[in-house]
Amino acid sequence: MKQSSEIQSYYRYKQWRCWSVLCMLLLCAGSLLAQGGSQPTPRNTQSLPLGAQSQEQLDRAGAKRLDVPQELVEVSTRFFKLLGAAEITLAFDELLKNSPIKDDREKILELTTQSRRAVELYGQVRGFEFAGIEISTPSLVRVKQIALHNKFPMRWYFTYYKSPLNGWVITNIQFDDRIELLFPEQ
Repeated sequence: MKQSSEIQSYYRYKQWRCWSVLCMLLLCAGSLLAQGGSQPTPRNTQSLPLGAQSQEQLDRAGAKRLDVPQELVEVSTRFFKLLGAAEITLAFDELLKNSPIKDDREKILELTTQSRRAVELYGQVRGFEFAGIEISTPSLVRVKQIALHNKFPMRWYFTYYKSPLNGWVITNIQFDDRIELLFPEQ
């Protein structure tokens, strides 16, 4: 009989121990979820003013992750800062200074008109993020970015050619509000 009592006592201890471990695991899991430890922290770039050092650090970190050439990071930063300051004509003038597009007045008019329309529809540009880069050759790349407007983001595609004479030169610009196309099809 004494042995049976010891066995029961042992099993009660084991049962208590399992419950204790289970409770500790649940408490830890609840704590992690409350802190957001198991979910990625969303980046709230809209609360950062355009040109803030922290916004630039976030943009540069995204560019570094994607291996975007430093010269293109600087060009993009300046371009989107000027767009955010409503200096649309100046933004395109600086972006296209060595580009063959700069001589195509119709194309520049189209780009600036569409950019102004985007600001009217979606609000001021507050920043930008790098969404990807496609490298055709070391001298030909396409950079995908999103402009962070107050109401809605827009996707931008910039194609660059690394000219032996002029360095990185824009050969094509496209932008629209079809951001869902940045996601891979399933």
